[in-house]
Amino acid sequence: MNGAWAISSNDVWMAGNAGALMHWDGKSWTASLAPTPDALAAVWGSSENDVYAAGANGTVLHFDGASWSRGLSGTTASIVSMSGTASDDVWMVARDDATHGALLHWTGQFWRTETPGSSDRPPDLYVVWASPGQAVWAGGCETSATETTEAVAYVFNGRTWTRTVAGVEGCVRSIAGTGPTDVWAGTRNTKMCDDGYGHYSACDTGQVIHWDGTAWSKAQVPGAKGIETIFTTIGGNIVFAQSGDLFRLESGAWDVVAPAVVAPSTAYYRPAVALAGSAKNDVWIGGSDGDLRHFDGNTMLDFSQLRMAETFVAMSGTSEADLWATTSEGTLIHGSCGVWSAVDVRALLSPIDPGGGGKLSALWTRAPDDVWVAGFGVVLHWDGQSWRDMPSPVRYYVSALWGSGPDDVYLAGEEGLFHWHGGAWSHVLGTFTIEGINAVWGTSANDVWTVSDWWDHGDAAYTNAYHFDGAIWSQVLHIRAAGRLLALGGTSPSDAWAAGENQIQHWDGRAWTPQSFMPYGSYFAVTRFWSRAADDAWALSTWTGPSPRALHFDGQRWSPVELPIMGGMFGLSGGPIWLYGEGGAILRHR
Repeated sequence: MNGAWAISSNDVWMAGNAGALMHWDGKSWTASLAPTPDALAAVWGSSENDVYAAGANGTVLHFDGASWSRGLSGTTASIVSMSGTASDDVWMVARDDATHGALLHWTGQFWRTETPGSSDRPPDLYVVWASPGQAVWAGGCETSATETTEAVAYVFNGRTWTRTVAGVEGCVRSIAGTGPTDVWAGTRNTKMCDDGYGHYSACDTGQVIHWDGTAWSKAQVPGAKGIETIFTTIGGNIVFAQSGDLFRLESGAWDVVAPAVVAPSTAYYRPAVALAGSAKNDVWIGGSDGDLRHFDGNTMLDFSQLRMAETFVAMSGTSEADLWATTSEGTLIHGSCGVWSAVDVRALLSPIDPGGGGKLSALWTRAPDDVWVAGFGVVLHWDGQSWRDMPSPVRYYVSALWGSGPDDVYLAGEEGLFHWHGGAWSHVLGTFTIEGINAVWGTSANDVWTVSDWWDHGDAAYTNAYHFDGAIWSQVLHIRAAGRLLALGGTSPSDAWAAGENQIQHWDGRAWTPQSFMPYGSYFAVTRFWSRAADDAWALSTWTGPSPRALHFDGQRWSPVELPIMGGMFGLSGGPIWLYGEGGAILRHR
């Protein structure tokens, strides 16, 4: 999370990488679909129906209370800071190698470039803060005649800009205040430092400074070094976060409101990069890797216990009250109506293969008391009470799980297709190194599909599709491979999809038909597929174009859809769809 803004205790926004936009409604956090894959660095709003978010490549988004839309900023530089006082008074700082720090002002009709300082010596800006009815501050730095970097801040009174010199080296990176005689800022200065042995490398130092209405002075603040200090104004108080610790200035004294460490499992350095709140007992802190915490006036609550550096590789569920997701390293989480909890099953994972034994890769849920997860040499089953280690028919990668009942479960992977019939696994299709199974899916015990790669060493490669009618398996598709089929999905025996590299195929109950879609370049691949209806199918894809995207089928044609860069997709029949992937990220689309 890179930016935060609180309109009220039940209306808080967080913005982050890959177009991430999270909203707090007073009960839970939900993800909003942003019309951009770009990283977002700042968010600000004047009301619940007027919220802005901005970030890389000049991206500016606006929320009207119903949905986010993309606007024109007039720049391709990255937006790094945003603040405002009203719907027609919004300020941004845009930075790139050419402009360094340009100041943009929204007048209600267009974005206008402002120039604090002289045109022949423009400042290098990093941050802007606007106070309703008071002033606008823009902080940054200038290079002095002696080639040192000098921290400066410009203040705008509605008519003219006035330059103030902080009196310290470095650049102003954060600024906020409570009034014209009470403004606080944090600076950062990068220079070459000696490690004591004559070895020099870049290091950061910083300083907290205070404006009393006349001049800046160095301030002694507990714990604050300026480097990672974020200032904001909440409930009439100046509040700052330093490496995750929260401090508040009240009655002239600084209080350590809450420490960063809330549990031994999360006891490590976690710098805060986003800070917002509606009152002194309602403060949110966001950080890297999904770090998210809330201070209620007495206790710092950690909403990021699920934050992890691991990547989610599979997701399944029966309802919004019963969702499961797993990482490759064996971390399982369970979701119930927006509340997620972690389940550690790593003690059950048996590393039988040095190349990745025990790592999980597939997940399937039939009922709240019938959940299967599998990976390299491991199969686990949840019976509603506990996870149990089951016999595994494979040693290597598992690509998919699917079943119609507790005694009818299929496992697909590099070593073939296997069937669980209640007491043991039996081999069904495929041969290790010759025919690996990429996906398995069905609508019932009498309607099961699987797709595979078949390699004839010395001849050619083929892609196959097999169907099980309850009695026998039949090869329905056998074509010389233009690319592998990697994913399956559908809604009925007459509406099935197979997709993969450079191809999408549809089954209408009689035959497979290749589908037309936009040419995306030399390589195109669908890795995950989900269909909610005959006119509502989704395919998560990658190609050698500008960025990964998804494809959507509306019953007539496939169209590209801009989505955050994620690795997997899962949906409920007639319900929402989730994206999941790196950094423990899970995004929900209504």
